[in-house]
This record gives sequence, structure tokens and C-alpha cells, in this order.
Amino acid sequence: LLSAVLLSICLPAINYSPPIAITNYNYSYLIQEVTVYGQSSNKVADPESGVFTLTGIITSIWLAVAAFLTIRLVIKFMQIYIIARKNRVVKYNGFRIVQTDSNHTPFSFLNYIFINESLYNPEEIQKIIEHEKIHIRQMHSLDLIIVELLIIIQWFNPFAWLFRRSMIEVHEFLADDGVIKKGVNIPFYKSLLVN
Repeated sequence: LLSAVLLSICLPAINYSPPIAITNYNYSYLIQEVTVYGQSSNKVADPESGVFTLTGIITSIWLAVAAFLTIRLVIKFMQIYIIARKNRVVKYNGFRIVQTDSNHTPFSFLNYIFINESLYNPEEIQKIIEHEKIHIRQMHSLDLIIVELLIIIQWFNPFAWLFRRSMIEVHEFLADDGVIKKGVNIPFYKSLLVN
């Protein structure tokens, strides 16, 4: 999926034109430079010289939304950092488990697993951690950061938003598949996901 995004960004930058038969015509034009002194009373308004041009308005809107989305992404990173700093962190098999006391859904980011262990029994905690470890091993956080950056640049493109949703679904399917391949009781795991 990520290679498809990179390909869709890079392909338009490639300039390919098929060979065209060129006849032996030689045209030359002489352009004289004319300098005009003084002022003319018949000035023609330059459409690009106005304060509000269509290009300027579109660029301003694009930049404003991109800035908003960038700020939103930075705030999300800061919230994750604050959660990690504010709560107890336990090292477990090369991962860091952040034991929170909020009622959020368990999630992982980079090498951290965020979970409120008081909401689950030990068997459920083990399966949740196994699920999140797969996200970490397959570096799904980096994929999502790349997709978020894509959305900041192409927020106007509905396919960028659909791509993010598809990427998240694929990540969840991969993590669930990894847990199931480790021999988990499938009905138990299904009920855990529903809960």
C-alpha cells in the first residue's frame, strides 16, 4: 500500500514524451525591447496583480488546512508523550507497557503499548499485548505517520482519507492474523475484539 502511494506521487513527476518527427524548419523571431517612460492614462489592469487571485485564495486555503492538520498531528504526538510520561511504564520483552488508568482502547505507538489493565482479566491482557506487539514488530506506527503526512499534503484528495482507513484496517487484520496463528482460542479472541 505504501509503495502505491509513493508511486502515485512520483509518477507525475516523470516527464516522458514519445519521439516526434521534426521537420527542418528554422524560425527565428526578433523581439525588440521597448522601454516606456512616463505614465499612461490607459492602464490595463493585470489580473495577477490584484490582492485576491484565484491561485492565491486556493493556496491560502490549502496552507491553512495543512497547517491545521499539522498542528492536530503534533497535538496527538504530545498527548501520547504525556500519557507515557504520566503513567507507570513497565519493560516487557523489549517493549514498554504503559499502564494507564483511562478508559481508552488499548493501542501501541512505536515501541510503547498503552493499556488500562484494570479493565481486563490476565488472559485478555496477554492477548491484547500479543496483538499490539505485532503492530510494533511490523512498524505500523511508521506507516500511519507516513499516511498522516500524506493527508496533510493531500487533504483535499478523498482517496488519501480512504487510503488511511484502508491502511488501519489492513494493520488490524495483520495483527489479528498474527495472534490467531499463535494458536489463540478463536471464539475467545472474537469476543475480546467485540468487547
